[in-house]
Amino acid sequence: VGDKVLSLVEYGADGTPTADSVKPLIDGGTEGYDGQIHVVVPYYTLDFAGRSWMFPKRNTVAMCTLASNPRKPEHCILFVMQGGQQGCWKHMARQKVAAGEWEAVNPFGDGRDFNTDDPSDMKWITERSIERAQQFNLAKGTPLGESFDKAYFFVLGVVKSIIPAIGSTNAIVAALSVAEAIKIVGACSQVTDNFAYLGAGAGFSTQLQSLVLDDLTKLPIKMFFPVTAETTVGSFKQEIIDSFIF
Repeated sequence: VGDKVLSLVEYGADGTPTADSVKPLIDGGTEGYDGQIHVVVPYYTLDFAGRSWMFPKRNTVAMCTLASNPRKPEHCILFVMQGGQQGCWKHMARQKVAAGEWEAVNPFGDGRDFNTDDPSDMKWITERSIERAQQFNLAKGTPLGESFDKAYFFVLGVVKSIIPAIGSTNAIVAALSVAEAIKIVGACSQVTDNFAYLGAGAGFSTQLQSLVLDDLTKLPIKMFFPVTAETTVGSFKQEIIDSFIF
């Protein structure tokens, strides 16, 4: 997306970007109770690629570790998902193809991949994950060693990398993103310059930070709105409004 926004920029005779061709990018996202928005203006703010360090990295585990030396219950689940040996989805799928129960998805005789939204597929992965965890003494004291329901939802969390979607956080980030679009189109207020972080896990706080092309040393301005038992929706709303500078 960032490359696409940059590709839309046109240049004048002097080699500088023309104002009409610079299209701002508003990006909003949430993760649990936290959220953030980015307002990226090509050649005026830090581009999207330069912000990659701000996004969480996905942890990966080598297949040799998953196959021979699993150290956590999650490793057992990943092995069932990704491995090719007996007890893994790929091995089972090939057997189904060979028996004529499933159709091959390629010339090598591989069967279909698992569907994370299919309860029967997830039940199979859960059962095999429990067996593998028991084999390597990793089930006791973990969800894979408790009831099947707990193991099932634990497997879902690993397979789908589920991060709970919090409706209030989604609504706030969506509203902030729309507000930025209105400010840009209507020129009715100062546009966020150019990153805002929302933390709503304990109370409510935001951080505003300017990410520029040649300066990443600016400290964020933090606003904290404490929520107590006496806080009402009206007072909370008014406190936020009063903190804005237009």
